[in-house]
Amino acid sequence: MVRLRGNHNSLKRGSWMTKRNLLLAMVVILSLSVFLAACSGTKNEPTASSPASPASSASVKPAETVKKPQEPVTLKIWYRIGRPYRDMLTTTIERFQKANPLITIEVNDIPAAQYSASMQAAIAGNSLPDLFMNDLTITLQKMIQLDLLKDLNDIFPPAKLAEFIPGTFTEGVTMLNGKVYNVPQRDPRPAVPLVYYNKEMIAKAGYTEADLDKQLTYDQFIEIVKKTKEANNLKYGIAVSGKSDLFWFHTAYLNAMSSSVNPEISDGFNYSTGQYVYNNPGLVEAMKFFKKLDDEKLFLPNWLTMSNGEIRQPFLDGKDIAFTFQHIESTWLFDSNKIGVMNIPTKDGKPFYIPFNGAGDQQSWQVNKKTKHPEEVKKFIEFFMEDTFKSGVEKGWVRSPVIAVNTTVKTDSQLFNKLTGMIDKLYKDVPNPRTANEKLIDVYTEAAAKKPSVTVENVFYGYLAGQIPDLQAALDKVNADTNKVWDTAIETANKKNPPVSKKDFVFPSWKPFENYKSK
Repeated sequence: MVRLRGNHNSLKRGSWMTKRNLLLAMVVILSLSVFLAACSGTKNEPTASSPASPASSASVKPAETVKKPQEPVTLKIWYRIGRPYRDMLTTTIERFQKANPLITIEVNDIPAAQYSASMQAAIAGNSLPDLFMNDLTITLQKMIQLDLLKDLNDIFPPAKLAEFIPGTFTEGVTMLNGKVYNVPQRDPRPAVPLVYYNKEMIAKAGYTEADLDKQLTYDQFIEIVKKTKEANNLKYGIAVSGKSDLFWFHTAYLNAMSSSVNPEISDGFNYSTGQYVYNNPGLVEAMKFFKKLDDEKLFLPNWLTMSNGEIRQPFLDGKDIAFTFQHIESTWLFDSNKIGVMNIPTKDGKPFYIPFNGAGDQQSWQVNKKTKHPEEVKKFIEFFMEDTFKSGVEKGWVRSPVIAVNTTVKTDSQLFNKLTGMIDKLYKDVPNPRTANEKLIDVYTEAAAKKPSVTVENVFYGYLAGQIPDLQAALDKVNADTNKVWDTAIETANKKNPPVSKKDFVFPSWKPFENYKSK
């Protein structure tokens, strides 16, 4: 090992100087490199040390054009219809808020009986929520006259409208002057009057589902109910609500049953004459059918005062009841393995149909014209339609207003699948005078505001309660009074905004049981 003996301090100093010189050299080289790079910079690549040229400055956004971060937003929604729609809405809102954490949905679930009063108060106080269910007591025309609604054409361009079941968007009901104002909740044809039955109970009486799939007469149906009641030792046979505030429920049965006798009369209106015909034989026989079921003691004893929920429960429990009259909306409550469905009976077993002109269903959303959050409302509506329309069919709860969803989305509910075919077969398109002439909207509005003090529904419930002994005479009077109001409404509308005449309500080319196509 060789040991160096020299001056140790001088060696250290030399070593330090060497390192220092190297360090200085490196700094000089790096500085020179930066300088040269700056000098050689191109116009397309401005550097921080050189001023940007006009061409390069265009690619830099001024500070004021930079989009600000989205602020939290709360959308207020008013709702008024029950299950299953409320359940689907709750799930949709949860999914929406998860996907859009800065948007909070605040729902005010208002009972249907209080909804109209709440809407009137909100309108008077200029405090409508951002999005709300329409109030069925206030016409679309009135809402627009008050300048309360935002049109939704940006959500529903023509190509989008074509995806929906015809009649979903109807002039004077969900549209006005070509502008869309309502967002549908469901297939616009929900009022399908049906009879549901307990499969096990009919089997004990010796019947099969095939026996009930046939179009039965009134008498055949009554016989089946009686035999099923006896075979199962039931107290009663049929569950149906008779409450007078449910005429929307009963009218679907009465009109459908009467169409088998008088098919030229659609929902009480004759499109060949442009007049109402509430005293027709078909309607008389349908009312008598309900009375006979009651006289035969096949209904629950207090059915005239019981709600749909109250009369439905014994049927769901499988006790005392083998049959129930329910609309298609109730399907989601029933177990496909235990419950079957059949057409309503008709007087002579002839076919019936359910008329549809787009004016039947109005359960839809409307948007406050003064909403401070139009983009967020639009985002929620589009999400709602994409999410709820699909999930309703998947669950076997509610048909979608979008044609493709009903044909492509599958459900495990055999009952729901059967009904899908039935509804398409039973519903028939009938004329809608408002589509051809928007001035006719005033006629309907005027007639509704001045309808007779005694109506068809008053006669129906009075007859069932035993207060009207002569049904035909009572309906004759209602018919005369209704047409008097109708004729006056046409005259008033013509004076207000001519030309309007009774001819506008006559459609000679329309044929019952065929889908009407306007020319």
